[in-house]
Formats: sequence, C-alpha cells, structure tokens
Amino acid sequence: MEKKPLTLAEVRDLIFERWARDQSALTPDQRRLFEYLAKFTKVRDPKAARRAVEVLMSEFDLSEEDAIQLVNVLPRTPDELRPFLFRSYPLLDEKAYRGILEVLEGLEEGEAMVEAKAETEAGGAGEEGVQAQPEAAQAEGEEARESPEEGEDSE
Repeated sequence: MEKKPLTLAEVRDLIFERWARDQSALTPDQRRLFEYLAKFTKVRDPKAARRAVEVLMSEFDLSEEDAIQLVNVLPRTPDELRPFLFRSYPLLDEKAYRGILEVLEGLEEGEAMVEAKAETEAGGAGEEGVQAQPEAAQAEGEEARESPEEGEDSE
C-alpha cells in the first residue's frame, strides 16, 4: 500500500464525498472529523491545493510535507511563515518568503496565482474545478471565514 500525504482540502473532498449522504450512520469520531474539516479547511478546491503544493515544491524546493503544511495553515505574513520553515530551510531569503506568501495568497484569492503558475509550468493546460459541498458544511465554513480577524473590531 502506498502512502501519500494529503492536504486538508483533499481529505475533505474524500470524506465529504463518502460521508455527506448519511451523517446519521457516522461514529462519533467520524462526525468530529467531518465537523473539523468543515470548520478548518481553508482551501475549498482540492485541485488548487495540490497545484499550490506542487508549485511550492518545484519553485522553492520545499518537501511535500512542508508544502502541505503551508497550504493547510495559509500563513499571511513572513512572521507567520518563518516558524514553519526556519529550521529545515535556514537559507531561504526574504524574496523566497515573499514568493511563498504570493502562492498562498493566490489560494485565498480564488486560486488565480496558483492557476497562472501551474499553467506556465504545464504549458497552458490549466484545469478549473469547483467541488460541490454539503450545504451545512458550506455554511459552517463560510461562518468561520467571516469571523473577525485578530485585531479587527467585531462590530
């Protein structure tokens, strides 16, 4: 059996595809996983998440596990990014940090940056795909995204 690390978006896609039909049959652990993925998956498109991982690996020489961690967490500033990379990649400079953040920012802004980079690398053959998701999970995910950021007023 082959093991392959997955982004939360890819796991969410697999889980929701299988479990969304009949949530009443889920065990408590399965239900908790289902709820966790609905609340904490920041990237909704599993294909875009995988493309971002591939871009991070090819352009910045990150390991697959490190690239997946960054896609799952989506740090927004160099100060948030640095703790993930300083130990394994001490020679990355500020230009590399900015490039990594641009790729991750592209995921938040509709995957435009990742799409463009993937198309250039693949010779223009980009794929667009929006995955369907259960309405309850979609609403929960949107509530999590609409909650005020740290330092913002909640009124």
